Amino acid sequence: MEVEVAGRTAELGLALAALALLAAAAAPVWATGLAFAAGAAAGLGIVARWLRSLPEGPPPAFDRRHLAREGAVFLGLNLSLQARLRLETFMLAAFAVPKERLGLYGVAAAPVWGLLGAAQLLAVAAYPTLAKAAAAGALRAGRVVAIAAAGAAIGAALAAALAAVRVPLVRLVFGPQYLGAAPLLARLAWLLPGACLLMLAGVVVAACGRQAWGLAAQVLVLLAAAAGNAVAIPRWELAGCAGVAVAVWSVAAVLGLGLALAAARSPRLAAAAGSPSAEAE
Repeated sequence: MEVEVAGRTAELGLALAALALLAAAAAPVWATGLAFAAGAAAGLGIVARWLRSLPEGPPPAFDRRHLAREGAVFLGLNLSLQARLRLETFMLAAFAVPKERLGLYGVAAAPVWGLLGAAQLLAVAAYPTLAKAAAAGALRAGRVVAIAAAGAAIGAALAAALAAVRVPLVRLVFGPQYLGAAPLLARLAWLLPGACLLMLAGVVVAACGRQAWGLAAQVLVLLAAAAGNAVAIPRWELAGCAGVAVAVWSVAAVLGLGLALAAARSPRLAAAAGSPSAEAE
């Protein structure tokens, strides 16, 4: 996990720095792919350096069934999150919203998802500490609530900052032709308190070895968002889509906190510690 944190930090840091330079130079939109490619290369370099530092000899034995089961859950979590992040765009296209309107939504959503990625990095960085606390029985309800409150506070600060700079941000990064996305960005930004809370609550659930609970909740949230958008998009188009996003992430945050508290009360410590032999015992 420490390797992932280091790699993700290098990836995100370099990508954001490159994006700032490209925006200042008024580079074409396709150049953003170069920024993320450079960031990915930096992350891979970190991972490669860690691999070279591993001690020689055979790796420790792991039960294949344990790895397959845990890996499948994490894969499902990642796929469902990616589907959730792109759901609005797919549904707007399905309801034949004009391409220029789709572009406005994409511009408004991009900074929000970018900041959510930073919150996800923070959550990943907290995982080793929380897993050790869960294994030691120190992950009490009060601590879980404090973690969730910190996530909500971080999200609220990010949302307020994003709403405050929405006009110059859109003008600088995307160009004045997309200034129509600024009001939508101000609305979408307020999904960040719930989303950041949910990220940290999800790490608590994972640290307690209850990843399957998080996957089930995430699938329910995806279905609720799809149903809400099916009603809102024909009536209110982009504004309805943004309203559904804020509402769904906020409700999901409450659900995530409930799951985190339940997981802390009933941890699956063998899975949380990642010890197949302990699970077998």
